[in-house]
Amino acid sequence: MAEKVCAHTERIERLEAQSKILAEQLAENTADTRQAKENTGQIIEIIQSWQGAIRVLEAIGRVFRPLGFIAIALSAFAGLIISVKNGISPK
Repeated sequence: MAEKVCAHTERIERLEAQSKILAEQLAENTADTRQAKENTGQIIEIIQSWQGAIRVLEAIGRVFRPLGFIAIALSAFAGLIISVKNGISPK
């Protein structure tokens, strides 16, 4: 009978030691998970800020594209006027 009690006691002590190891590993894993969550949150914030910057650049592009066409038309018209005024000499 004493052997059974001793065997059970050893088994309980092993289970307690394993439980302690598992608790330590779980705490370490939880800390790593929290760190990964923080890092992921920072990456998401960066991506969202870049998306906002791209939206701003697209808006600026929508405004300046017609202005570019107007500038091209004006320069072509100015070139035409200069050509007519100075005359075009064939070479």
